Amino acid sequence: CDPLPPCDCMVTSNFDFVCVPDSNKYRLTFDVTNLSPIAPAATGLQIIVKNTSSPTITLPPTGGFIDWTTNPLGQNMTRTVSTCVDPFPIADPDLILGYILHHSVNTPFDTCCFDIPCDTIPIPPCDPCDNCLVNQDFTVNKNYPNYTFTSTTTSSPNCFIFYTDWYQQTPYNYLNSGPSITTTLTSNPPFGIITVCQVVYYASNDGVECIDTLCKVVEGGIIWNDCDPVIDLGGTVLPSGIIKAGDRIISGGIVPINEEVILQAGEIITLDNNFSTSDGSDLDIKIEECIDIPCWDLNQNGLCDPLEDTNADGLCDYQDCP
Repeated sequence: CDPLPPCDCMVTSNFDFVCVPDSNKYRLTFDVTNLSPIAPAATGLQIIVKNTSSPTITLPPTGGFIDWTTNPLGQNMTRTVSTCVDPFPIADPDLILGYILHHSVNTPFDTCCFDIPCDTIPIPPCDPCDNCLVNQDFTVNKNYPNYTFTSTTTSSPNCFIFYTDWYQQTPYNYLNSGPSITTTLTSNPPFGIITVCQVVYYASNDGVECIDTLCKVVEGGIIWNDCDPVIDLGGTVLPSGIIKAGDRIISGGIVPINEEVILQAGEIITLDNNFSTSDGSDLDIKIEECIDIPCWDLNQNGLCDPLEDTNADGLCDYQDCP
């Protein structure tokens, strides 16, 4: 025998390894091309599992032997073979296979292609919902107070999407349904960040229904920093505490019931026609130079001292401002 490099006596290709959860097994299908000069009319193929960490893997119903006695596989010819794979599920990440070509009913074997581990094949997912969604994501377009959320999620050829829902977290607020929606958001606190979630309802071709959720943090309302030159609060609900601008504050919003709001600017405060205060609320307007020190930092040491954490939530923020 003029030895060939490992597995050059045959070529395997076009692997299709799938999970069949209804039958509690896997199905492996692939093509074999006979290149052997020793078995130019191969009478059989023995598929051998080479996974050392999972010795219980078997290939029913024939133990991995493919009988070609009545129809030998000629040299340079290709044939599709198929076998089941047990057990279910398989813990190993891959299935490792070796092969033996036969050139009589059982023996002798082609000694140039004898029990060589040739192929490492990833174990397929067994959850019919896995790998259904492609490019799972959505875009956010902010034109305050409106937000447009557009799903970029698509399905693989083996699945299809029913519909998409949208909701806001903390506080929970159902927004709408559809691949793209335009809506307003309710933030808590009114200014800050909001988590918005896309819920995709889809199914695999075998009828298994699936749900997948993707959430993103987006800016809710208007974001500003103390002593920004101009703070335009728009028409939204004002947060309790102090809002400080270097030069100017513009607002057309509302002071909530029983809340105290302090507007402080270095030069001018403009309240639009739509601005209003609620029963029991308190609005204080100050024209003062803006010093970039948090309103809760009474001793101006930059630390969140226990006495400054007035609501004892472990965090010093505008809710602790006097």
